[in-house]
Amino acid sequence: MNLLENVKNFLKIDNKNNLSNNPDPSVVDFDLESIPIGFFDEGGIYGFDIEDRLSKQKLLINTYRELSSQSDVSRAINIIIDEVVFNPYNNNYLTLDFIDDKISKGIQAKMSETLQNIELKLNLSKNFYSLVKQFYIDGQLNILLQYDKNIKKGIQGIKALNPNGLYFDNKTNKWKYNSNYTDNTYLFKGGDLEFSYEEIIHINSNMYYKNVILGYLQPSLKTANMLKTLEDMLIPLRYNRSVSRRAFKVDVGDINFKKAKEILDMFKKEYKYKKVYDPETGEIKHQNRFLSLVEDYWFTNREGSRGTEVDILDEKGNLGEIEDILYIRKKLYDSLHIPSDRVGDGKSEISATFDFGNDSTNVENINFWNYVNRIKYQFMDLFYEIFKRELIAKNIISNKDYEQIKHSFKIKYVNDNIFYENLEKEKLQKQVDLWGSLEGIVGKTISYKTAYKKVFNYSDDDIEKLKKEIEEEKNDPFFKQFYENGEDF
Repeated sequence: MNLLENVKNFLKIDNKNNLSNNPDPSVVDFDLESIPIGFFDEGGIYGFDIEDRLSKQKLLINTYRELSSQSDVSRAINIIIDEVVFNPYNNNYLTLDFIDDKISKGIQAKMSETLQNIELKLNLSKNFYSLVKQFYIDGQLNILLQYDKNIKKGIQGIKALNPNGLYFDNKTNKWKYNSNYTDNTYLFKGGDLEFSYEEIIHINSNMYYKNVILGYLQPSLKTANMLKTLEDMLIPLRYNRSVSRRAFKVDVGDINFKKAKEILDMFKKEYKYKKVYDPETGEIKHQNRFLSLVEDYWFTNREGSRGTEVDILDEKGNLGEIEDILYIRKKLYDSLHIPSDRVGDGKSEISATFDFGNDSTNVENINFWNYVNRIKYQFMDLFYEIFKRELIAKNIISNKDYEQIKHSFKIKYVNDNIFYENLEKEKLQKQVDLWGSLEGIVGKTISYKTAYKKVFNYSDDDIEKLKKEIEEEKNDPFFKQFYENGEDF
């Protein structure tokens, strides 16, 4: 059964869920705040407890989300996502690059128009950052495509699903919600909800552990928890060592123990002084909660030997000793692939020295951008899947045709990051300089073909393509003048 038949059957049978009734197809309803992680059963649900996996997945995403709220982790996430969605001119995010001539000009035009419409339906200028951030934290993203009853009208709505309790059942070849593991209980008034295979697009980090999807924050769990513990204890420990305490020595004479205790309690109540630290808000309060910082000491003097005394116990500490915190903080940023010149050492605001010039071309930044690119192209699967299903639904091409031409085009991000742009320009400049230094040698000592391969890393196909482009430009009225006059373009 092909995509069109599957979607038609689903819409005919399960239209009671009103999945196809979208009054405004241009508006995308992303419920981003309610997206916890779900479960994707790649290998089927046979042979193990699906509910156990759903429970573990839910617990894991809650851990990731709590972790992402920590200040240092949140800062690192923002740095990463900003690089992924980099678009300084706020233009289109996506473009099509056609690799060969297998696709006709007419189909190319329709494909380009389809991609632009998808970008509008996704409203990427508004939602791109949030979608990528959700994907990064959760380790997965599940998207519901809503079709019109007339399937040839294509995708009418796109929604981000709540992945909590969502799994794929190989027995029925459908996506299903387990009502015991989702917060959206209102969805299940008429029974458990299910979707056909073509309606759901699922992308994930491709990192698994015992059939559970891991998020990109997994390597930083230990160091982030260590940093949080140290920061929570910073104020209590420093404050506890640096603040003076009072030692009350109350003269109780030779009265009995019970009366002496009553007198001592009376003094405690009157002069009680206690401060506590609230690790959730970072505040120091006069309450009997959380971690005690300062308390008075109480003793009794017997038989009027010395009378009532109040002594001050001075203890000194150093609030500037944070080397242990800075060490764990650096380990945290290392685990998240953040270069040190992006965040500094924590000792001064000007220690973050990163810029997009050549001085920042170091191992740390190269590794960081490679990491960012992996995330970008992992997320690119979402666009390919939506694009494919829209082309087939609108009958622009068939499923069989798509399989034949899928290697003849690429969906690309319009704006790559500045770092790679600078590297490419620097590389091209060196190649051009090297080519100029070969003048007088090419055509004599080595052939032009060999020079093209050695200097510009061209393949035989690249050279043939270049020759074809040059011939086309010579016949083009605009480019022809540069060839005739020998001018620079």
